[in-house]
Amino acid sequence: MKKFEKIFVTVGTTEFNELIYEIQKQEFVKVLQKLECKNLTVQFGNGTDFDFKNFESSTIDVQTYRTKPSISDDICNADLVISHAGVGTCLEVLNYNKPLIAVINTELMNNHQNELATQLFKQKHLFVCEPNDLQKIILTSNFDELLPYKKGDMSIFIKKLDELMGFT
Repeated sequence: MKKFEKIFVTVGTTEFNELIYEIQKQEFVKVLQKLECKNLTVQFGNGTDFDFKNFESSTIDVQTYRTKPSISDDICNADLVISHAGVGTCLEVLNYNKPLIAVINTELMNNHQNELATQLFKQKHLFVCEPNDLQKIILTSNFDELLPYKKGDMSIFIKKLDELMGFT
């Protein structure tokens, strides 16, 4: 099992209480201890406040906040990122070449998070799950199998758009 000393959890700017509830569970604290996690940073957005009670007897340093202008530093400092499956967050994490578990918020309409995360999973850039499967994914996934994400070549799209608009 891979070891992750610094883990960053982010839910975005709205709320994703299911994910926050999952990472507060005593069983999840035990999973973090198996990973030899020493620092857990949680960005919990506009949802429920974070409850520290299950972390009180652990040696894990927990830092929390609702939102801040940029989460880039938290992503850069993390050994593992657990995130909602929002497009912006997933791409930012992958651009920093950090291992990512994208957690699907099934409460959202149109299930767009599922589509994005599933495609990135098929391409072996991240792991994907729903909140109740998070512990299992952490314990059973081989993070060494993840492939680096490469940005797409926009020049092809721009050329086609220019042709369509009659600029060429």
